[in-house]
Amino acid sequence: MLFFISVTVFLFIQLLAIEFARKFFEPQVYIQKRLYQMAAEKGEVNLRQAELSLPLFKRIIEPMAAKISGIFNKQGLQKIIFSALASLIFYIFFKTLGAVDYKVLFFTASGGMIGYFVPDMILDMKKRKVKEEIEKSLPEVLDLLTVCVEAGLGFDGALAKVVEKTKGVLSKEFSGVLNEVRMGRPRKEALRNMADRLSVDELSNFVGSLIMAEQLGISIGNVLRLQSREIRAKRRQKVEEMAMKAPVKMLIPIILFIFPAIFIVLLAPAVFHIMKVFIN
Repeated sequence: MLFFISVTVFLFIQLLAIEFARKFFEPQVYIQKRLYQMAAEKGEVNLRQAELSLPLFKRIIEPMAAKISGIFNKQGLQKIIFSALASLIFYIFFKTLGAVDYKVLFFTASGGMIGYFVPDMILDMKKRKVKEEIEKSLPEVLDLLTVCVEAGLGFDGALAKVVEKTKGVLSKEFSGVLNEVRMGRPRKEALRNMADRLSVDELSNFVGSLIMAEQLGISIGNVLRLQSREIRAKRRQKVEEMAMKAPVKMLIPIILFIFPAIFIVLLAPAVFHIMKVFIN
């Protein structure tokens, strides 16, 4: 058991060191590599010399760590760190309580599994909640955008008005889009980045329609109105689908809980009467 804890602590410390070194050296290495590439394009420096001038960590330690970690990416390394930390916490807790060794080993392994899978479950729940909120607020936001555009505002002004009048995830994302546009990024790139970041089908279709309308010179007001109508129709279909599934889902509690109680109430007197007849 002591060997297991020693290995766990060693791996945990190594992963923390690798992650810290990556965070510390990555911006500097990126800037240095970019400068060497620019100099190489002008013929001022050799790329071989640029590679040899990189820090020791970037040339030797990081490739070795990449081979050891295998297919794990940055997210995988973080999950391993959480898993090792949870295993260590479970081991210290149950060892302090004086549990038997095999129980401590079982709970330590369970803690590692919890530390590996629970963060993903929490993130999935938060993503699902954000997606539901966006799907719920998108038709109202599109209606407000349509009204503002038809009243004479430009699309950026309409987005600013939506950010001012509404709250929630979509309002914050539109605020980020406006900030990116003000800093010089093209509007279609900012909208596409927002759609890719949120990964909501209705929002992606809306952004694609806006970009296509801007490229083809179509009126944005008509596109917004059509998109709002289509999203409301999809929501109505989704609600109808959920309503059709409700009777099927209700069969499970009815069969498991309601039918047995009804059978007991109806058949118990007859069973007792039949038993009494046979006994007599």
